Amino acid sequence: MGDSELSGEGRSVPLIWTDRDEQPVLFANQILAQHVNEEFLISFGQVSPPAILGSDDERQEALAQVEFVPVRTIARIGMPAQRMREFVAVMQQSLEQYERESGGRSA
Repeated sequence: MGDSELSGEGRSVPLIWTDRDEQPVLFANQILAQHVNEEFLISFGQVSPPAILGSDDERQEALAQVEFVPVRTIARIGMPAQRMREFVAVMQQSLEQYERESGGRSA
């Protein structure tokens, strides 16, 4: 995404991702995006439905007791507007590639 070099003082130095494969992959099924002025904050979360077990009557009773289902925040990323534009473009390119390769199938 974005620049492949860092330039300044009359010199360019390549940017190389060195530890990408060492970081854990976190599964997010919820996204919340906010912005203030020229800064964006994206929160990624994970929700798991509560286990509702038992007979039909027991499940209905248990479901009636559920007031909310919590979303566990797994990461929050902040970025300026220009990086957000790049992020959106990279995500769009990735989605288009996935759809070409999968024939548009949903996961």
